[in-house]
Amino acid sequence: MKHQVILIFSIFNVIAATSTSTSTPETDEQATFSDKMKSFQTSLETSMQDLTKQNAALQTILQDLSNQNSALQEELKSDTYPVSFDVGRTRTYSTTFSTYSRRGYIPYNYELSNKNADINMTTGIFTCTKAGTYMFTFTFTFLRSDYKELSVKFYKNYYAGWSDAVATAYDKDGSVNKGDKIMRFSTLSNSVIVYMNVNDTFGIKLVSGKLYDSPREKFTHFTGVRLSA
Repeated sequence: MKHQVILIFSIFNVIAATSTSTSTPETDEQATFSDKMKSFQTSLETSMQDLTKQNAALQTILQDLSNQNSALQEELKSDTYPVSFDVGRTRTYSTTFSTYSRRGYIPYNYELSNKNADINMTTGIFTCTKAGTYMFTFTFTFLRSDYKELSVKFYKNYYAGWSDAVATAYDKDGSVNKGDKIMRFSTLSNSVIVYMNVNDTFGIKLVSGKLYDSPREKFTHFTGVRLSA
């Protein structure tokens, strides 16, 4: 009887040891799933940390933009808000009196300076975005041997049809004729000071003659500056 009890106990220990040391497919799948969950959790935590850093950087950028916008709004309210521009041409431009009314303002193809000015280079139109007193100046050169006269007009808020010019620059040489090959130039300039409301426009039209220009000399200049509120 004693030997039977010992044998049964030994068999039980063997079975218990076998059951604890041998893994099953279910146990392996659970372990694999647990490892994947830990890896996913680690990756998620890393991504969240990166997003937190990116969000903090974005908040800093947004705050900087907000500060810049506030500063700009304060500057816009200021009577000393600066507006100025200087544009010009590097190529000759001409028209005739019979066709000038169908043409737009003199266009420009290079910009020397611009400070808060809405000047369209293609149309040659300055549009006021800050009301105030402005001074506009137009300087140009024409070749007398090509044309006997040259005339440009300054227009504020030009509309289709006949508009009165704010100012005019004009030159004529009666001694020049078609056979005259002498290269003679004239340089003219005129300035006006006008009050501009928001959305008012200003530009220069060539009535007759030819504006002489080249990339080297750059004779033609259209400038504007806001003097005061």
